[in-house]
Amino acid sequence: MKTLAVYLACLHLLPLARVCQILSDLFGTTFSQASVLAAWKPSALALTAVLKMIKTALTSSQVLHNDETGLRVNKKCWWLHVAATCWFTLYLAHRQQGKRGHRCDGDLTSFPRHIPS
Repeated sequence: MKTLAVYLACLHLLPLARVCQILSDLFGTTFSQASVLAAWKPSALALTAVLKMIKTALTSSQVLHNDETGLRVNKKCWWLHVAATCWFTLYLAHRQQGKRGHRCDGDLTSFPRHIPS
């Protein structure tokens, strides 16, 4: 159930309450939002090396696409930043727009490459 909870929340971007409802419907048991978050943490930690490899590939690319779009998180405006090549994509959610947001988890904007918008 933990793997399914993380899968639904991360890959399908379902709200925690919806994930809990789906698990309850499927398995006939209660599953708290705290349980989903507890299952999420080890999965996130397991991806540390993968994220480092993706960031290295992005920052060494000759061409990098950067973009951002607004979204609501707890009724507040956040920004979903994307940095991508034809092989790698990195999404970062941050409260700040523009270069500040792209720098929130590693500077992906201040290197001398062609960055189409």
